[in-house]
Amino acid sequence: MGRIFEDYTYDYVDQNGRFLLISKDSGLEMSDVDALQKNMIYSNSINRLLNMEVEERDLAVRLRYTVGPRRSLKNVLRGRRMNRNEFYQVLLDIINTIQSGRDYMLNSKNFLLLSDYIFVGSDLRELNFVYLPLKDLPGKKHLTEEFEQIILELSQCTDGLRQQEQTMLITFCRDREQFSPENLRRIIIATLGQEEREPDIRPSQPVREPVVQRPAVNEMAAAVPVETHLSKQAAQQALPSQASAPVKQGKAPERMRTISLSVAAVALAAIGKFYLGHPGEGYLYICIGTSILVADSVFILLKVWPWGNDEIQVPGSEGIPEVKASPAKPVSYQSLPIQDRVQDDPASIPRSPVQTPAAGLHAAPHPEYESEKAYYDSLPDRTSILSPSNETGLLNIDEVVKPAITRRVWLEVERGGVKERLPIEGSSFVVGRKGSAVDYVENGAGVSRVHMELIKTAAGWIVRDLDSKNGTFINGEKLIANKDYPLEDGCKLKVATVEYSFHID
Repeated sequence: MGRIFEDYTYDYVDQNGRFLLISKDSGLEMSDVDALQKNMIYSNSINRLLNMEVEERDLAVRLRYTVGPRRSLKNVLRGRRMNRNEFYQVLLDIINTIQSGRDYMLNSKNFLLLSDYIFVGSDLRELNFVYLPLKDLPGKKHLTEEFEQIILELSQCTDGLRQQEQTMLITFCRDREQFSPENLRRIIIATLGQEEREPDIRPSQPVREPVVQRPAVNEMAAAVPVETHLSKQAAQQALPSQASAPVKQGKAPERMRTISLSVAAVALAAIGKFYLGHPGEGYLYICIGTSILVADSVFILLKVWPWGNDEIQVPGSEGIPEVKASPAKPVSYQSLPIQDRVQDDPASIPRSPVQTPAAGLHAAPHPEYESEKAYYDSLPDRTSILSPSNETGLLNIDEVVKPAITRRVWLEVERGGVKERLPIEGSSFVVGRKGSAVDYVENGAGVSRVHMELIKTAAGWIVRDLDSKNGTFINGEKLIANKDYPLEDGCKLKVATVEYSFHID
């Protein structure tokens, strides 16, 4: 039996069909089952929900779901890739299932939104979900965490999905105050409905700069005082009073850029919050138009508006020396006065028992000993590290650093009279015919893309059939798909027509 969360366990049985059984270690009682939700499931054929029965045997209750030939979403994603539209369609199917469950008094928190327990029919458009009609589910992941995990798993198998799209969805799932399946659905629909606009660049048409009245040079000089090595009289003689200087278009000041971007961010956040509170197609167009207007305003302010820079060109001023502001003179740390922390008499500062004179390398004798030799001879009696005895105050390195005990695990297969050894490293080993999804490629007849998986657990090694078409056998017994079977040294594993033997030291 496997574990779902906390003390809830699962198991698969094959009794004229494959069934998923969910129970509890401490014992699931009938009082734990929500009677209203159970009756709703019994009385109605709810779309995309697996057929469920509540079994009670010897006062033990368990939930029984009809799986049949369906495969788990996790195993399907191992053997295939999706495109961007399929990615969003799977998410929308999950959201629509949760929303339709409200019509039958079902709680969104009771859906088991894990890829191991979402089952796929003939294709990804046929998803089937497990619903737990229980009053309390301690240890179950929050709905936002389950959505985040599903998005991560789906995005790893999706081609054409942009990184910013994945980041946006994950960030929204982590905001528990704003998150809801309905809001996530609106974001997905808005993302799919947005048209990517390419900038209209026409290099054949010259771009005209806006006509702006520029101030005279003497006005700019008066507004920005600059210290030079010229005298004021020389500067006034060199610069004509009536000449107007063309100013090059420069970048906006850093402070103006920061203020503009901050105001734009606040405005966009307010627009998004307004739309979340007033959903609707009309408000969507209004919010999109307002957002574009804010973005255009910031672009015009920062890129088009003719901000002046520090360069000033005056006709006939070639002979004027370059005017530069005097840079700030760096201050050397060595030039700063250093103030001692201790203001008392230096004679009152305690000295070390052993002082090293500046003229030599030999330490002065300790006042308690007659000579330097007597001082060092006394050290073994004062410390255990230098003691000539066998005892030591340090840890024995042989006791601290012990060689890691690793048990070798491998599969052995015989082909044409020659035995091939397949070492297993790590905690998982997948066998199948799809090279990018497995650890060992088996091209034998009847082998599925992902066929079986060997997993290392705390109790030992197990083997699991990954919804293969022709099944997996252990010692002649056919495995139930997704059910865990313990492995021991010498077990025979058969994949289609190929037989392996499992070995462990």
